[in-house]
Amino acid sequence: MNKTACTLIFTMVICALLSGCVTKSIYVELEKDYQNHVAQSNEQLNEFKKQIERLEVELHKSKTSISGLEVEKRKLETEKLQLINQLDNIKDNVVQLKQDLHRKQTIIKTQKKVIAQVNETKKQIEHSLKKQIASQEIKIEEMEGKLKLTFVDKILFNSGSASINIKGKEALLQIADSLRNQTNNYNFIRVEGHTDNLPIAEGPIKKVFPSNWELSAARAISVVRFLELEGGIDPLRLCISAYSFYRPVDTNETPEGRMQNRRIEIILTP
Repeated sequence: MNKTACTLIFTMVICALLSGCVTKSIYVELEKDYQNHVAQSNEQLNEFKKQIERLEVELHKSKTSISGLEVEKRKLETEKLQLINQLDNIKDNVVQLKQDLHRKQTIIKTQKKVIAQVNETKKQIEHSLKKQIASQEIKIEEMEGKLKLTFVDKILFNSGSASINIKGKEALLQIADSLRNQTNNYNFIRVEGHTDNLPIAEGPIKKVFPSNWELSAARAISVVRFLELEGGIDPLRLCISAYSFYRPVDTNETPEGRMQNRRIEIILTP
């Protein structure tokens, strides 16, 4: 019973007592009812308090849960930003990889073209000079896209001379025929002169070539001049180097080794 009902009963009891018409038994009954109503009200009040406490606990839990969810939300947002950055980096890497792949494909394509050109020119020269190659007077080697033609000195020059002999002129003309119009394949032609380590003998030759430096340079110049004037090679494609006996390919302790070191090398470069 609510507070209003209790108050009403209490008022009725007071009025009855004042009027003098209420017996003791009735008073006791009314008092009992009043106490029952008070007890019920207190029970209801306690129940309400318990409900309020439960609701407060649930509210606290909800607030804690919301706080945790907010923390989780911020964490997820941070992870999202990190993933977006990683995705951007991956996209950039993919673009870079595609560019690298394209560049490498271009390099491979160019290298294949160079290799094909090297093989073509090599076959032409080998066909033109097959006799000299068979007799090991001329050697052809591939060097990373370049071709190196090595002439032992006896095929080009007589001993102590820088004048090209007939046999040498024939070989150089055949090479010039193969290279004259191949400016796309081999744009540069470097002629290198090499000697053995034996000093120039005293006499007329020493007056012309005081040392192996002069002899190696003079022989390289003779080949370049012949390729230009007789072979029709553009002089802008030609250059010379002279090394005396400082770049041997064999020992200088034997006649056979010294013969290999006395040589002219023609380096063909794309």
